[in-house]
Amino acid sequence: MSKYPSLFFLSQWQRKIPVSSLIALTMFVVACDGKMDISKSTIETNTTIEKVRLGVTHTPPSWLMIIADKKQFYKKNGLDVTLTTFKSGKRALKGMLGRKVDVAATAEGPIIFQSFKRKDFSIFATIGKSSNDNVIVAARDRGINKVADIKGKRISTQSKSSAHFYMHLFLLENKIAEKDMIKSFMRVEDLPQALKQNKTDIISTREPFLSEAVKLLGDNAIVFETPGLYLKSFELVAFNTYIEKNKSILTKILKATLDAEDFLNKNKLESIGLLSKTLNISKESIIKSLSSLNLSVSLDQLLLLNLEDEARWVIDNKFYNRHGMPNFLDYLTLEPLLSIKPEVITINK
Repeated sequence: MSKYPSLFFLSQWQRKIPVSSLIALTMFVVACDGKMDISKSTIETNTTIEKVRLGVTHTPPSWLMIIADKKQFYKKNGLDVTLTTFKSGKRALKGMLGRKVDVAATAEGPIIFQSFKRKDFSIFATIGKSSNDNVIVAARDRGINKVADIKGKRISTQSKSSAHFYMHLFLLENKIAEKDMIKSFMRVEDLPQALKQNKTDIISTREPFLSEAVKLLGDNAIVFETPGLYLKSFELVAFNTYIEKNKSILTKILKATLDAEDFLNKNKLESIGLLSKTLNISKESIIKSLSSLNLSVSLDQLLLLNLEDEARWVIDNKFYNRHGMPNFLDYLTLEPLLSIKPEVITINK
């Protein structure tokens, strides 16, 4: 079994879309370009309107939050939402910890790094998973035409993030020692331009910055994907004190997210158009991302395995002067989701 046990179970989770169906859907959506009606959902009247500040990103596993906002599911469920869009889940979590937002959507990576420093926040739901969210993008004119050409080159990513962990896994998978690479770290939004401007040779990134990098480099870009190498998930997190005092708000957030999940499942074409317009990336890219996404609300055992996997990496690399694995059960709050959809919880706490 792998050093990272969750990778062993990844094949149990993946739901593949047949290539023929994916191609057909792409052709149909492109043919409908500009003709799809992205209508607004019916707004229900709630007796109590509650205010909440949400920190969101445009990362694919968090796309249910975009749908919930654009289709007004937050309003439908009695929420007056102020959305703040961050460039990464790492910064969204930092915004929550800095009390700029009440609830943040973030990947498991930033959660793990913070778990080595504090115990005052919790996850109350997973809202999406992807088995192919992170990729490696390189410039051909730096002498890179196959994976083996990467050795010894300059590689960049966002430090202490899911993209950082993916870079580690990619090099490990391809038997390239990290000591043989020239590593640098920068903001996730700066990676495409750094690659274009020859400040680095390779980047570890994800959408929407993948599309930006490919657009900037054109035929000079080469993308290395390894579907199934890393299962990335996005979680909703908040301070424990906020969770305790605002259970009604958290329940409404989850109901709105479940509405978005239902809408996506029943209205694929409209959802693709909505996401493409909001994110300013092609429908083809949206469809490709959706093929490796499971956008659904849950709290499952695989989340704990993923958290422990990445925590081992943090410990092995001595990112923090601390020994021992955090107990991630202490970072989970089941009650909000348990109250509305207990069947999607498979964690025994």
